[in-house]
Amino acid sequence: MKTKKIFLVLISAVVIVAALIGWGSFQSIRLDAYYLEGEGVALNSDYETIQFQNQDLLYRSWNNEQLIETSSEEQLTLPESAMLFYENGDVFFTQEVTNIDTAGISNMLTPRVVYQNSGNHRYAPSDNSGASIDENNIVKIANRQYFLAADAKIIVDGTEMGTVSNPELLIDKSGSVTVFADKKKQRFIGHLVLWINDHLAFDVSNEVYLVDGAVIDLSKFGGTDNLKLVVESKANASSENNSSSNNSQGSGSANQTVSGTTTSGSSASVQIPEIDDWSVIMKKLEELNANMARKIPTVQFDYVDAGVTSVATKLTIYDIDHTLVGPISVEVLDLANNSVVQTLYHNSNESILNVTNLASNHDYQLRLSYQFDLGDNSGIQTIRVLSPELSTQSVRALYNVDLARSSDMTLTVATDVKIEGISKATLVVSEKSLFGQSFEVAVNASRLADIGEQITIRGLKPQTAYQFQLKIELTNGEEMLLNQSAQYYTMPTTRMSGLQSVRAAGQAIRVEYDWQSDDYEMLDANVVLTENRWFGGAIDAVITDKRDGSITLVPETSAEEQDYKAELQIVAADRASGAIETFTYPLDSTFTFKQPASLVLIEEKVDSDVVGSSSNSITAINNFLLEFRFENQEDISNFKVILERSNKNDVADDREWQSFFEGELEQRDADIWQFETRITALSVEQFDFRVAVYDEANQLLFYTYLD
Repeated sequence: MKTKKIFLVLISAVVIVAALIGWGSFQSIRLDAYYLEGEGVALNSDYETIQFQNQDLLYRSWNNEQLIETSSEEQLTLPESAMLFYENGDVFFTQEVTNIDTAGISNMLTPRVVYQNSGNHRYAPSDNSGASIDENNIVKIANRQYFLAADAKIIVDGTEMGTVSNPELLIDKSGSVTVFADKKKQRFIGHLVLWINDHLAFDVSNEVYLVDGAVIDLSKFGGTDNLKLVVESKANASSENNSSSNNSQGSGSANQTVSGTTTSGSSASVQIPEIDDWSVIMKKLEELNANMARKIPTVQFDYVDAGVTSVATKLTIYDIDHTLVGPISVEVLDLANNSVVQTLYHNSNESILNVTNLASNHDYQLRLSYQFDLGDNSGIQTIRVLSPELSTQSVRALYNVDLARSSDMTLTVATDVKIEGISKATLVVSEKSLFGQSFEVAVNASRLADIGEQITIRGLKPQTAYQFQLKIELTNGEEMLLNQSAQYYTMPTTRMSGLQSVRAAGQAIRVEYDWQSDDYEMLDANVVLTENRWFGGAIDAVITDKRDGSITLVPETSAEEQDYKAELQIVAADRASGAIETFTYPLDSTFTFKQPASLVLIEEKVDSDVVGSSSNSITAINNFLLEFRFENQEDISNFKVILERSNKNDVADDREWQSFFEGELEQRDADIWQFETRITALSVEQFDFRVAVYDEANQLLFYTYLD
């Protein structure tokens, strides 16, 4: 029985372990994997700007999340249906999306295909897989998410807020709209329309496309969940308001909260309900004003332009009977802890209210208090009203390395949203190594939200990873440490690419290379040949052609067959110190030299009587025949040979070869070419001989030495 229990426990443990391993493997599944073909930006699920790099991996997880895995193994989460913007202007969709033209005709666009920007707001699929996005088309990416292929003016509550080109639009259920284009993000609260021209307008807030008076309901393409959330009326949280009497009659004293009931012309105070919600109380005031001789002032919020640390709203005061007394008090409420963080005073003749020194990505409300006197002996009365909720934006730093060298980098730093009230901006530069140090570089903040600030960082280490982080100090003392960049590498001190060796005609080899350096200036390049064996000696060679990035040479060896290897040597001078240094780069390839020809010396003997020698001599050596035979395996029709000689007494390292005869090879058989000449016995005793063979373009093919 005990053994059976142990067996069951072991089986259960194995099943649990197997299940855990299976679950882990299941979670690591990468579906629809795609390596991004460039760098660019996108908005994540929180409407934050993220950057991706070339060859980052985009994939779909087991639970349908769209993820980007960066080179530093960071995972960026996108919405299930997302749009990516490449630096070169191309766009990309993670899922199938709906493409709608100005006639209301739609088609589906292929997912995970680059749509190339061909200009004039037109995007064509790179694989020619289907329809293109034409100018003025609207692409419905998902519910409350669109892309407009056009230039347009941004109109919010009837006020022009600027222009935009090819924007992505995200409509929040609270009624705000995020406009994302050219790596910049704007957020508006209010009714937003993109005005394209006199014939076309995109009513973003209502999700309709207005074309020459016709209305294309975009919600019919795939549906919508754009049901605006109504902000519930809240009781006034202020203890001061709670202490105000809701039933007391006006006494004519100043600063009295409006309450009670009256009719036009009565000396009793006007009763206004204790309602904080702006839209509700303004409607009540309109109802009261309809029956009154003198009107109570009303307030209109026309739009909200939310920044990172500031909010701007068009605040219009309607005071036709000049009953307003004094300025309007504006309390800024932090909704996270229901506290007043600052108080402003707004003049009624100013149309724009700017609230600054706010925290980023935070929820606020404005509580307006203003006083009026109807001149009916009611005295000065007070109205308090809450604005719609205002949310400041999150901000992301964007980093683009423009140039990387061995000891410095030039990069452009920008933010996707304008930050108000910056007192100082610095870039934190961190060396990503075991004992890496960090330091800060000053940044001019004036262009951060525009084209970005270009910075050159010097004194870096070669071939080292660095990471950047923008730090912002605000005038209110707050410090913002924004997101870090990807890791970027400085270049090596010297950079060799494209190093290869190829066989040229005959026994020649050509070494090709691309050598670059920021710290050194190249003085000379050479190729050294050595025997391919342990402690192999050097092999002399003749350079036949030398140009930038290419050296052609021919071995000078008398061996019938020999294996050898090559090494490229670069001689360069340090740009700073002038010191000379040699950099060596071995080639992976090895070569075999096989002598394709033979050069033999044949003695010619003649009878002594012919030459008038001593009567005791039978023969005497007079001349030698130098015969050269070559089996042609090249696609060459004409050859030239030069007979060269060097003094046998010369030291090997100082040996000089001099040409003394030039001729052409004669074809004897199909592939056999031959050349012969006669030399004296005295020359044979004094010199060594070799033949240099050239092609018809006068390029040296090989050397053949005397056997």
